[in-house]
Amino acid sequence: MSWGAGRGSASVETREDFADALRGLRQASGFTVRAIADSADVRLATVGGWFSGKHVPTPANQDAFRRVLGACGVTADDADAWWAAVMRVRRATQRRAAATPYRGLEAFSVGDSRWFHGREEETDALLDRVRLLTGGGILAVVGASGAGKSSLLSAGLLARIERGDLGARTAVRITPSRLRNPTDLDPRPDIVVVDQAEELWGEAFDAGERRRYLDRLEGLTTDGRHPVVAVSRCARISTQSPSRSRRWRPHSRRIRWSSARWTSSGCVG
Repeated sequence: MSWGAGRGSASVETREDFADALRGLRQASGFTVRAIADSADVRLATVGGWFSGKHVPTPANQDAFRRVLGACGVTADDADAWWAAVMRVRRATQRRAAATPYRGLEAFSVGDSRWFHGREEETDALLDRVRLLTGGGILAVVGASGAGKSSLLSAGLLARIERGDLGARTAVRITPSRLRNPTDLDPRPDIVVVDQAEELWGEAFDAGERRRYLDRLEGLTTDGRHPVVAVSRCARISTQSPSRSRRWRPHSRRIRWSSARWTSSGCVG
């Protein structure tokens, strides 16, 4: 069984899941998006859209998607599992169009943005903070579990960026467990949203792996040519070492978020 079928496609339920899993597959293959597109003989813009999560394959381009999977080293049998994941995402999107807007305990995704009401002020404030970090930097959104941080980032920030509220800037959402090296993003977006960042302190990462991940994250943020990085659900990321905190302070902001209120604590550290 390939990496993609064993660790990626089986857990795909949303468009964001699909993009996360596909990027993990590309990372494992060692190829760039351009190389995969050339090998599969599929337009680069189409392949880039799949890897970024901007759109998912349609039945009309199933053959093209299977060629992309083949270029990543996925076997024919495992490609069937990937196509089943694509159809799950498409069915979920279609159901959502006619479904109740109440998400219960589930987070709102980018596709749920039309139902994400009551957080316009917070989303505006988050966008303003991102604009302050146009030269690179860390924007940490921290708060208690269940406060709605992931919904704010996906249905709020990412949906507004996709709508063009930050001009032509592009953004992508990743999680540490799905993409263990954030510098492997290809193509490189303008803004990287690292959700579920507390995974770095879980069983999936030892101390050395966590340090390397944060070093790579720091490399993205402290050079003005690189993307802004927004980090969710992890207060430790700004305090995990005094030396790192001192290096990040000139580049960083932190927002404390709760379901009841929004406060800004200024610079991280």
